[in-house]
Amino acid sequence: ITLDATSQSWVGSCFAPDKKDIVIDCKWKTIQCKFKRKCLVKSTTGAQAICFQEGAKETSCDIGISLAEASGITIQNCKIDGFDKGIKIDTPSVKNILTDNVIGDFTVFGISLTDSGENEINKNKACGDSGTAGFACTENGPRLTDQNTGSNNVFSGVTSCPDQWPGSDHYTTCPQKKTVITTTVTETPNLDANKNKCVGDEEDLNSLKKSLLEMFKKGLAFDQLLGLTSSYNTQYKSSCK
Repeated sequence: ITLDATSQSWVGSCFAPDKKDIVIDCKWKTIQCKFKRKCLVKSTTGAQAICFQEGAKETSCDIGISLAEASGITIQNCKIDGFDKGIKIDTPSVKNILTDNVIGDFTVFGISLTDSGENEINKNKACGDSGTAGFACTENGPRLTDQNTGSNNVFSGVTSCPDQWPGSDHYTTCPQKKTVITTTVTETPNLDANKNKCVGDEEDLNSLKKSLLEMFKKGLAFDQLLGLTSSYNTQYKSSCK
């Protein structure tokens, strides 16, 4: 399931099952949000708009899976990617099971419990960016958030419930993320005199993306990259007769 939020942000739950006593097995299929990121370092020289490094999200999706007033639902073997909030169990939900799910690229929390109890959360992985909670527990009423169980989880951070679950013996901390530089090239095609797009440049374009990314990783000055980009654009334009 893909939710497209590249043009504007989306609020609500992508998937909100409302039946009791059911098993939802994704069989490792992915529920994902397709969003847009800000470009931190870019060149717009000539025909190519090149993003050397991407930053925070410009658009977003709210919740991947939401269980509200749910009972007896099992969510297993699901990949949830790109949502602000991965799986939200809310007000009040009891005796649900989350097992073997992977939540990635979230900005608020991976899994949360609010005013819900007697739920089992086992063998889930929620590793987000620095400062995000892989697991978050809150209690606002009308029900205590307690008697939840589970272990063998991997979380990037934890806000425990009032009864101190989960404790350090119920989860391990995600390994530290390595810094990744992402390069995006958006093509604005050159046109020949007859308004036809130049052809035969795709191989050169892919080569440019790879080589510039490697140079940027090695610390090549940005003005040098701009020079290389300008040189490529000159060659690109020359193919238009």
